[in-house]
Amino acid sequence: MSGAPRPDLPYEHINPHIKSLTASNLPAVKFQEIIRDGQSTIVARMKVPTPTGHAFILRRLDTGAVSLTTMFRAAFPTASEEAEREESAWVKANFDLSGSNKSGKSRFAGTWVSASVAATLADAYSLTTILEPLTEAKPDPNTEYRKSQRAQQQTPDKNATPTKQLPTPSPSAITPNPPKRRREASPPKSSTTPATRSTAAAATSIPVRRSTRTASPAPTPIPKIVTSPRVAKSPTKSPKVGRRRLEAETTAGSDETAVDEDVAEVAGPDPIQDIAEQKEMIAAFKAQREANRAQKDGEDVGMSSTDEGEGPAKRAREEEDAPLQFNFKEPGAEAENKERAIATNRRVTMTSQRKSLAWGAAAFAVAFGAMTMLPNPWF
Repeated sequence: MSGAPRPDLPYEHINPHIKSLTASNLPAVKFQEIIRDGQSTIVARMKVPTPTGHAFILRRLDTGAVSLTTMFRAAFPTASEEAEREESAWVKANFDLSGSNKSGKSRFAGTWVSASVAATLADAYSLTTILEPLTEAKPDPNTEYRKSQRAQQQTPDKNATPTKQLPTPSPSAITPNPPKRRREASPPKSSTTPATRSTAAAATSIPVRRSTRTASPAPTPIPKIVTSPRVAKSPTKSPKVGRRRLEAETTAGSDETAVDEDVAEVAGPDPIQDIAEQKEMIAAFKAQREANRAQKDGEDVGMSSTDEGEGPAKRAREEEDAPLQFNFKEPGAEAENKERAIATNRRVTMTSQRKSLAWGAAAFAVAFGAMTMLPNPWF
């Protein structure tokens, strides 16, 4: 798609509030921390008013890239998604976007371009005045910035754990209270009887306490039944109070809640978009490979045609220029010129002295062998 004409920008949907923004009334550049896949990334944002509310223009500080998606939506807030996709495809085909998003700590959704490419496109979007302070802003390394809403939603879970443990002591609080009150009522009965009767009464009173629901002539179990639910209700009220306190703390105008509306939500990587980008890259590589192959084939065909066209012509000219001669070759001439190589023994080429020496050594060896083998009559 390189070299393709740029699609028409939807100027009928341009943001009318951009014209009123000047260097004196520009919104301040703010920073926030986004945690994605366990990695923390600082993002600079600028809030731009739109007819339907507001939009954010984002810039990640680890790679310095600016979000083209947020630029387009801030400049043309009511444009269609098709116009946004066409503009994004044209930018990807005509500019180098490598290292803008994938080389950072974590990947974000949308199309991200370098600061130089964003400055080139800002003129057509009427965002030059807004983009300059955003690209030049630098955070303070000693300050802790606000986190995204996803990171804030995970923190209350740790604080909410003690509230879940409040209703657990309710069963243990019900059981020890009745026996204490029954023991207080038992001493006046044992005062009129001997010690032996008091022990028997204490032994018999145990099963009576367990069977208080079936038959209990004593008036004591009535307040026991009434007091037990009161004790059970007391722990149930505590979480309500805790919840009210938590709600009161969150609804207060603190620094954390006052800017929740200003925190930009950055979406994660879209797998569908990644697959589409990979398909486009593969198609571009295939087209480039086919073009290179066709170019090489054309060059080979041209070279072969030129060689075939020039070869016979050169041979014809050489044959025409050469004089006619008759070279008669006799059959014996080649034999005289070329001597046949005969393989001989190297001993044949020895000198006469070496030959006599060799024969003498051989005769001496034969005589010496005969002397050792034949019997000697003198010894």
